[in-house]
Amino acid sequence: MHRTHRAVLAALLLAAALAPAALHAVGEGRMLGTVEDDAGQPLGDVQVTVTSPEFKYEQKKTSDKKGKFSLLILDATRDYTIRLEKEGYQPFEGSLNPKIGETVRVGYTLVPAVAPPPEVPAEAEGTSQAVTLYNEGVVAYNAGDAATAIAKFEEAAGLNPELVAAHLTLSGLYLDRKQHAEAAAAAERVLAVEPGNETALRNRYDAYNEGGQKEKAEAALKDFVAAAPGREAAVRVFNLGAAASRDEDMETAVKHLTQAVELDPTLEQVYSALEGIYLSRKQYKAAAAIAERHLQANPNSLEAMTVRAEAYRAMGDKEKAAEAQAAVEAAQGDMTAQDFYRQGVALYNANNVPQAKAAFERALAKDAAHPKSHYMMGLVFINTGDNAKAKEHLQRFLELAPEDTDAATAKEMLASLK
Repeated sequence: MHRTHRAVLAALLLAAALAPAALHAVGEGRMLGTVEDDAGQPLGDVQVTVTSPEFKYEQKKTSDKKGKFSLLILDATRDYTIRLEKEGYQPFEGSLNPKIGETVRVGYTLVPAVAPPPEVPAEAEGTSQAVTLYNEGVVAYNAGDAATAIAKFEEAAGLNPELVAAHLTLSGLYLDRKQHAEAAAAAERVLAVEPGNETALRNRYDAYNEGGQKEKAEAALKDFVAAAPGREAAVRVFNLGAAASRDEDMETAVKHLTQAVELDPTLEQVYSALEGIYLSRKQYKAAAAIAERHLQANPNSLEAMTVRAEAYRAMGDKEKAAEAQAAVEAAQGDMTAQDFYRQGVALYNANNVPQAKAAFERALAKDAAHPKSHYMMGLVFINTGDNAKAKEHLQRFLELAPEDTDAATAKEMLASLK
């Protein structure tokens, strides 16, 4: 007897917000800026002026309604100064440090220009100083000096505990540095001022979850989901379902995945996961139902078409199975290697190993270096008793994707093969 290995779910990853983008010319530097008020709300119609102390230069931009603006600096080897102005706010002026070949993201905060009551000048001075320190922290961060940036943000937050931008930025920076307790504390400080701040709710959950504080993470996720149902909440709930699936806790996996698809009906990985679970558990009616929903979200999903056909065939509904199979065959001509791979996973989970093998072969015909297709071909050949070919595909998978979430499993299987 050969052990049947099933395909497991991998966590979804969110793209890093500060990832640099590629530039198109040598010497250029690009700046993507965001302007907010001292409550963390975006400021539109801010006049942005860039000059240089080194030569005659001026570039003007205006922030959009989301507080965003972009700058293209053709000669990023020189020094520049940026000035931000908006009626009703104190202007800000500081140095601008573009980097050759990189996109630098910069955030600024403008303080209302309303004069404070005469009886509290010290408080007004502290607020202004806190914002100055915050902006100095932004400059330090974008210059690559994270330690100085954090120190500036902490000092700003200490001077003005209600400066949301400082606490919010700290929560994100501490998360990046895996300082989970500090990240959670900073997020909690934001929420003490703005209980519904979605970024703080998200960062608080991530900090508790990554820090291993399960009970606090569960409560934090409920708050985040309630305040911000959508893609980011769905991804986090999906990841809980993926973890439960890997632990063979299918009831919990289905619960989380079902919630995830309600939070974001366009997240195709959720449909794929539920389809795989339902097929492997022979819950064909549920598999057909989720495949139909999948096709509503993406009418061109070969995977969903295949699941639908397999489910109706297993239920004995010949008419619907024939219609579904015709749709599969009509769609296959324009599909990519990834499409055929996902089709193969669906067939494999439906225990249709011969057709799964054919789908993975089609994927590899499209792209001979498709890592996951090699991995799944390894499983196919293990389950058909061809250990030599299984080893060949698993070894190729590890060559192509040594850091993949299935790499450890592939190594275990290789060690067990004779």
